[in-house]
Amino acid sequence: MMVVESTRPRGAGVEGWWDALDAEILACLGDGGLMAPGEIGRRLGISEGAAASALSMLAQSGKVRIRLVERMREDGS
Repeated sequence: MMVVESTRPRGAGVEGWWDALDAEILACLGDGGLMAPGEIGRRLGISEGAAASALSMLAQSGKVRIRLVERMREDGS
């Protein structure tokens, strides 16, 4: 089991929190290359949805590129 400690500053404003989260996500991608939002979320202790939202904002600002989308099967997997 891998435990990753967050480096997000406590008591920082929302702007600082987002900047720290962006840096953590970029560090994860730097370490592991291609990763799914769920894996990033597990490593950082956030939900897959939160990771996907942050990745979307990083993509809009040109810091990451989202290259693969997979269709869900009818059974939800």
